[in-house]
Amino acid sequence: MYTYPGNIDGGVNFSHTDDGDILIEGKIDGGSRATVIAAVDVQIGVVGGDGDKKIDGGSTVDVSTRGTISLGNKIDGGSHVTSRHYTSYWKGLHRRMMDMTR
Repeated sequence: MYTYPGNIDGGVNFSHTDDGDILIEGKIDGGSRATVIAAVDVQIGVVGGDGDKKIDGGSTVDVSTRGTISLGNKIDGGSHVTSRHYTSYWKGLHRRMMDMTR
């Protein structure tokens, strides 16, 4: 499991791929872009008050997983979210990722 322990805010570009769960504790806001690929589950905005549990401010989020995707509160402010659910595709992607790290 990978945990991002805060907010992705202020135009930040964030990308992470993991063969387990991905947890982004805070919000994605301020025109930020996040690309997340997880083998299991993805959680975004699960810590703090409702103001911290969101995708907002014209941000763009692309999530690919073969598990569940959960969001603490809302998607708002002209933000765009794309989600994909993979099953057998993940095996080939994971193999290619592991080859790249060798």
